Amino acid sequence: MMTQPTEGKLTPANEARLSEIALTQIPSRLLETCTIDKDYRLSGEAKPADYPELAPLDMTFIDTEQLAFDNWRLQTV
Repeated sequence: MMTQPTEGKLTPANEARLSEIALTQIPSRLLETCTIDKDYRLSGEAKPADYPELAPLDMTFIDTEQLAFDNWRLQTV
């Protein structure tokens, strides 16, 4: 996903792949979350960081979302 999918021009194959990526839904139970260092763009590495001055992440939605297309329905973590 981080490469240039069009390589300069949008072909039907590239457009189909971009649509596939854009329509992918991943359940929250399969993802990990954390806040990262604010300089991640400069360092090229996303290191976990704490920000005590900010409110904690709201995680109440985990395992409650209803996905329109869920290929992972039968998997357990």
